[in-house]
Amino acid sequence: MSKEIQLEDILKLIKEKKGLDFSNYNNRVLKSRLEQFRVDKKLENNNAILQNDFEKMEDLLNYLYIASTSFFRDKNSFEFAQYELHKLLKEHPL
Repeated sequence: MSKEIQLEDILKLIKEKKGLDFSNYNNRVLKSRLEQFRVDKKLENNNAILQNDFEKMEDLLNYLYIASTSFFRDKNSFEFAQYELHKLLKEHPL
């Protein structure tokens, strides 16, 4: 029986194959997202995640990305928030 792949191994492989570095992400959050991925995909263990399946790796990346960063990539939402914040600061100066 082979040793189960750990989160660190998965992150290393992602960095090698995709050039994405998750080292600054919170490990607790990453482990939680990894576990959710396994449950949703009905995978028995971590070894089943990256068995040379590019599609699974892409799916996993979508689980690992922190969703809140999408806000900053949405120009309209960010500009609206920026406008509202400036308005509030003018109305209620520090």
